[in-house]
Amino acid sequence: MLAQYRIFVVPLLLLIAVLAGCKVDSVNPISPFETAQPDTAIYGVWRYKSKDDLSYIHIGPEFR
Repeated sequence: MLAQYRIFVVPLLLLIAVLAGCKVDSVNPISPFETAQPDTAIYGVWRYKSKDDLSYIHIGPEFR
């Protein structure tokens, strides 16, 4: 029983540790965070359709 528990928990803990250690940062950011403005041109509902899947992405402050 303990061996089965380790098979699932150890890789999960390792994945969490790796992802938590990833700092998303840029040496050359597109714009300073203090003066950045949202791009209102992408606000709305976007649809993605593949062969077997249909997904919607909601972008904008009204979807929070």
